Amino acid sequence: MAVSAITPSSAIPARHRVVARRRVAQSVVVGLLLLATILAVALLVTILGYVIVRGLPALDLAFFTERPRPFGESGGGIGPALLGTALLAAVNSGAISATVAQYPYTIGQLGVEACLAAMRGKSVPANVAARISRAVAQVQPATGR
Repeated sequence: MAVSAITPSSAIPARHRVVARRRVAQSVVVGLLLLATILAVALLVTILGYVIVRGLPALDLAFFTERPRPFGESGGGIGPALLGTALLAAVNSGAISATVAQYPYTIGQLGVEACLAAMRGKSVPANVAARISRAVAQVQPATGR
């Protein structure tokens, strides 16, 4: 019995060559995605590290309790923001039933408009009503079971 020479391309059916090509392409794409993920995570860690190293000295009790200062002044804090967050969380949890939200930018805008009206000689009302709203937790309806 004579053995004929078998070439590699004729030994592998065409459908198997396509599958092999797809596996190679998939491996390349997965490798590129893994590389991109590692690069993105490394960049994120670098940015977070920079922010922590530069910002850690500014974190003290005053930062958490003081009001923000005007633009250009150093210092100030986030006390009112933390208080507002705590109040809204208390409303949401049911610890308190409601709280009132004020809008300082609207109040300031109304004040500036009243000053401009007074400068132009127009009458200015003694009281200007500014918008406020009430934050109330949503009550879930009873299921009746």
